[in-house]
This record gives sequence, C-alpha cells and structure tokens, in this order.
Amino acid sequence: LKSSQAQLIFSIPDGGGEGQITTKQHSCLSPEKRLNSLHVTDSIANTLDRGFFTNQRNNPSFIWPVAQASGFNNNNIYAISNFVDHDPASGSLLDYNCGQRTYDMTTGYNHKGLDIYLWPFKWHMVNEDQAIAVAAEDGLINWKVDGNPHTNCDFSNPTWNAVYLVHADGSRSWYGHLKNGSLTTKNIGDFVTKGEYLGVIASSGSSTGPHLHFEVYDSLNNLVDPYSGPCNSMNTSSWWINQPDYFEPRINTLYTHFAPPQFNSCPIPAVKNDTNCFSPGSTAYFAAYFRDQRASISASYQIKNPNGAIFSSWTHNSSQDYTSSYWYWTRNIPNNAVEGQWTFEVRMLNDTVTHYFNVSSDCNQISNITSLYNKRHQLHCFPNPSNGQFQLVLPDDSKGKYHIQLLDATGRKCTFNAQEINTGEQLILDIPNYVSGWYIIQLNTADKTYQTKILLE
Repeated sequence: LKSSQAQLIFSIPDGGGEGQITTKQHSCLSPEKRLNSLHVTDSIANTLDRGFFTNQRNNPSFIWPVAQASGFNNNNIYAISNFVDHDPASGSLLDYNCGQRTYDMTTGYNHKGLDIYLWPFKWHMVNEDQAIAVAAEDGLINWKVDGNPHTNCDFSNPTWNAVYLVHADGSRSWYGHLKNGSLTTKNIGDFVTKGEYLGVIASSGSSTGPHLHFEVYDSLNNLVDPYSGPCNSMNTSSWWINQPDYFEPRINTLYTHFAPPQFNSCPIPAVKNDTNCFSPGSTAYFAAYFRDQRASISASYQIKNPNGAIFSSWTHNSSQDYTSSYWYWTRNIPNNAVEGQWTFEVRMLNDTVTHYFNVSSDCNQISNITSLYNKRHQLHCFPNPSNGQFQLVLPDDSKGKYHIQLLDATGRKCTFNAQEINTGEQLILDIPNYVSGWYIIQLNTADKTYQTKILLE
C-alpha cells in the first residue's frame, strides 16, 4: 500500500482474543478472616473520634475506588470480573442486575464484593504502581494490614494487604489485595478524603492476579451491594454517586508492537514486544485492548501518516461478548513511507483513543539501542535449563542490594536461603533437592522487581 491510499474494509484481526481474567471463583477472604475483620474493625471503630460520626442515616455516595496514578495515560486500566452474589442459598448465580457476573461455591461461600481486575499488562501496572485504590468516600482509617506478599497466584488463603475505612454514618468499605509496602502512610484513626490514595492494586491474599476487592457493610455490619438493581436483595438504593452501567464498553489502550504480545502465567509479566518506531519496509502490529467488548458494537480503526493522509482504515466487530479482549492487525510500512510521527486511532461509542508512533530510517539503530538496554536492564540466567546450578547476571539499572527469592510455577515461595547481593554482580545459584519443573527467580529491590523463569531438569 502507498501511504496516500486508504483501506476501507471490515477486517478480521490477525490475532488476539479474550483477555486474561485474573479473578477466578474462590473466596478472596476466608469466612474466618472475614469474621475477624468485622470483629477487629468493630472494636477499633469504638475507639475512634466520635465527633466524626453523625446521626443521619444517609448512605455514602461512592466514587469509583480505582484510579490511574499520575504520569500514565491509558484510556482505561481495568475490567470487572465479579459482582456481589445475591442468591447464595440456592447455589445459582445472581448479581444485582439478575445476571451471572458473580459466583458462589459448594462450600457455602458467596462472593461478597466487587472484583475489579487490571487490564492489560497487569503485572507491569503492579511493578510500575500504575493502578491505585482510592477512598470511595470520606472516612476514618479503621484498620490496615500490610507486609504480605503481593504476587500470589492461588488460593492457599494467605493474608492480604488491605485498608478498611469507616464512614460518617458508621458504614464500612474494604479495599483488599494491595501491594506490599504501598499502603497510605496515614494511621488508624486518621481522616481520608474521597478520592485519596490508599494503596497500589496487586495480588496479595487469596488471589489469582492483580485486582481490587471492594466490599461494603452498613453500620450494623450487614453486607451491602453498592449497585441498585432488580435483583439486589440487600439494599434498595444505589451507594454510587453516579452508578456505572452494568456493561461499560471501553477502549482501555492502544499499542504498536514489533511482534505479538506474549501473555504469561501468573506472576510472570507479559512480554509486550512494543515499540513506537518502525523503519520503512518493516512490519508493524497494531493492537487495541478492550473491556466489556460487545459483539453488537463496531470499532473503527485508522492509521494516518504525518501529512494526515489515511494509510489504512478498517472496522471490526468481535464474534462474541468479552469481559476483556485484545485484537491486533499487521501492516507493512511501505519502503517509500513518509517519515515522521504517525497516528493510530480507534473509535468505539464515546471513546476515541490515539496512539502516536514514528516511522524513521533511524529505527534500526534505535532498535539496537533498545535491545542493548533490555539486556542491561533485565535479569539473565544460564544455562537454562539446568540440573540445579545457575549463573545469574543481574541488571545494572538500580543501585543497592537485591533480595533473591525462589518461587514455584504458581508463584508460591519455596524454602530457600534468601540472599542479598550487590548491583552488577554475577552469582552462582545452587538449587538442590527440588523436583524437576519450572521455577521463578525473583529479585526485589527497594523500587523494582525482576523475574526470570528457569527449568530444573
């Protein structure tokens, strides 16, 4: 295609599909730990400043408890996997809207909160502190739990990191699965305003991936679903200042890639393979990432060169509904392409999202520099696979000491002598007496986490 031509077609993507839903059907908090949380928060609430509480019984007007940290510009960063279950006795699924976007279990657990999971590239968001929990309403900090691992991938029932708030009418809101060490520095009894930072969203506690579990109780410790709807059996009015729709189709973000992204099992971050620089004659991958994508809704795509001429244009309808999804198309950048800043734009309903990238003859050199940068800023391990002895080459982009951990393929910590080593060092790592299979070497610094996958033969 020449850069001045337009490709006006209904297009089938070259790849993509359903996004990784990181909250599976299991209790985010065991019944025992939930009862303990209710007991502790009750006890603490009785010690707080009574002048804060009012006699009025109006329920809070919640804003959304998830926000994007400053410095990031995704159009949207989350999707919803589960609402509160309203029919635990029968064992059938029933959310506030009479749908089945929830779960209960044969053990008697019914889902008691709202699960908001990160999408896409969730572990990058965790490592970069991109997605944060914020106070849905003014309140006092009623309890805080911190110091627990935040890269959990199973339901072994570990303790989560969480912030608990009590509001002026005595109602409570819980914010669970937060990142270790990220919680607000404010103390129990301190006041927080609506929208104030509480912590980074991660995967502490019983969790299969980064998400926020948002749970609400009234002043009498009755469970509340903040959504009003025909099947809400708990409360008649909405507790949202502006209640979101049941489905909210959004474009979360756009990317340009030099190869398709590779999504890995928890807790290994995806390999983005993203770049914003392409040489004339190269192949580019144009990807869009959605939440609540509906088969009945079209998305329109357009690529323009620096002169504003349309290089390629197409529309797409997914074949089915998705809670989260992504699709990518390949396009060959012409040898005679106009060099400079290009635009990749996608429109769907009220969303218009634009991503900028460059076409330049210097991109090969930039790519080489990027490759060298990645080699210097990643953890490397060889030989891999091995019979148990590995040589680690450490990244050199952060000063100080590294703390080394060994995780199994599900992200659980293995019994291992933790070590601290200096930046830039090479280390012989001996891992005896373990069964063959995949493991994860994780290095933690004060500000970053590095991981590499290893295979023991």
